[in-house]
Amino acid sequence: MVEVNARDRPALLAGLARAIHDCGHIIHSAHIATYGERAVDVFYLTRADGKRLASDEIDPLRAALLAAARDTGEAAAAA
Repeated sequence: MVEVNARDRPALLAGLARAIHDCGHIIHSAHIATYGERAVDVFYLTRADGKRLASDEIDPLRAALLAAARDTGEAAAAA
């Protein structure tokens, strides 16, 4: 289970899902809530082989999710 708390914005959920996918993980369930300007997204995920994430997979996933939560879309618009 991964919980992300971030400022809500357009395409936030898509960016988070893309980050999880790009790390090679499968989302089995997502629970999405917004509270004013805040989004709380909870993902239940596994590795592509259906097993729990290994300890060495957590930090790269965390970094990818943090980057996705910070991304304002300006970089994608410039590309």
